[in-house]
Amino acid sequence: MVAVFGWAGAVTVLVAAVFGFGAVAVSLAKGGEGRVTIVETNQPALARPLGPISTAEAEAALKRIKTPEAGAGTWRKMDVMDDTTTLHTNIVYQWQGPDGKKLERRERIQQIQSKGKEAKFPPQRRLWVRNEEGLWAVHERVAILSPRVQPSGSGGAHGTNGGVTSGTTTNGAASGKAGKSAKDEDEFIDENDPEIAADTTTIGERLKEGDRVALLISKRMGPKAQNRVEVLIEQKIKEMKKEIPLLLRPLLTVSFIKGMIAKLLPMRFDQMMDEETNMQILERGYNKDGRFIMEERAWAPCPDLAPESYAVPKNLKLLRPKTQKEAEKLEEDARKEDEKIREKKK
Repeated sequence: MVAVFGWAGAVTVLVAAVFGFGAVAVSLAKGGEGRVTIVETNQPALARPLGPISTAEAEAALKRIKTPEAGAGTWRKMDVMDDTTTLHTNIVYQWQGPDGKKLERRERIQQIQSKGKEAKFPPQRRLWVRNEEGLWAVHERVAILSPRVQPSGSGGAHGTNGGVTSGTTTNGAASGKAGKSAKDEDEFIDENDPEIAADTTTIGERLKEGDRVALLISKRMGPKAQNRVEVLIEQKIKEMKKEIPLLLRPLLTVSFIKGMIAKLLPMRFDQMMDEETNMQILERGYNKDGRFIMEERAWAPCPDLAPESYAVPKNLKLLRPKTQKEAEKLEEDARKEDEKIREKKK
């Protein structure tokens, strides 16, 4: 997640989702490549009083924040996205042994949100597991191994089959990545834009989070900053519309796309970090109306899962496609079969 509150990264993802005609998912820009294993602070966090902190202290904390990486043992991270019609939840478990062996389990849950007396839709669940052989998409009757790809200049790695990726691991108990500034990102909205910066406030609070002392920092855009963001978004949408086929352009107007993005664009970010280690704990985003949009909980140690949680169920037929095109066709057929089976279970 963005260590220095990258609204621009969020907008980039939202615009890409609109033009890609896919469900919106949280994938905000990640931090830089600097890696640390020990983070020192000037004074013990426990010696500092709880309660509000100054703006200067909050802004300084944002510059120190690190994105945790999964280490040895079992780790968990989670993100949630509310796109007003569907609640998307992604949960990833990763286990790493002392010899560097890694296993992964990713659960994706999509819950269509019904209102009033409308019938409640059952959540749609998807599962991937990664073992020594690679990444498997687990379905009702089959499991599909993501084909091996051969990137340029690389020894090759298994594809992600549905966008599933695993976090980088280290041998330490906890390490992290330093955050990037907005200038370092491939972004079209600059947080340092004078009109945005002049109407953005940063406030913070020191509080207890379990057994640790945490900083909760909130960065909020005022009306003028929000208007400026909308102008920049409109400019970018006009540029991106050139990539849309001519027949679809009348349907995907600038105002239509702006309306979709406005519901999902965070205008306020709340970020919590461990004050002693500077490690990110979570981040939440809210739109201009104050409605919850997203939350991402960073990698953190968690209780071990049972070994079978990382295994492909033995009753499934194993499919090993040779090409990505073949894998996509098998995946499409498997999802259709899953839907039929779920309908019969109702």
